[in-house]
Amino acid sequence: MKIRHEKRKVPYAVTLHGLGGAGKSQLALAYAEKHKDQYNPILWIDATGEEAVRSNFKRCAAELGIPEEPAERQESVLTDRVVEAVRRWLHDRTEADDEWLVIVDNADDVSWGIQKIMPEGNRGGVIVTSQERQKCEARPRGLRASARWRHVSIW
Repeated sequence: MKIRHEKRKVPYAVTLHGLGGAGKSQLALAYAEKHKDQYNPILWIDATGEEAVRSNFKRCAAELGIPEEPAERQESVLTDRVVEAVRRWLHDRTEADDEWLVIVDNADDVSWGIQKIMPEGNRGGVIVTSQERQKCEARPRGLRASARWRHVSIW
């Protein structure tokens, strides 16, 4: 996978899709390792389900130094305060900040609204891995029409 590294005004997103075991996650990991000096932070979100996403966003919040707010009740991951705090942190990065990379791994079941937790902002990029091309073809919420969005088949 090669993503152009240039000064850009819009984020990029790449979806890696293919059969289970084809190496999508390993390819995303290899990209992150190769370019670890370019991105800060690199966040990994396991998207196998709502609880995995919630847990991963809590870990990411801790890595970013975002204080955890106690939830009054178990919220939907789509309205979870920690998820929103991490998304807001990514969105609010400016030209003075480093670029970030978020890898959303195993985005196979999108029925619960995974598109709504996708990061937004002009200082980073998103790599999504999925077995389902049709389900992950929709542009994530907040990704501008001018953003670079590519789908790569791994077979």
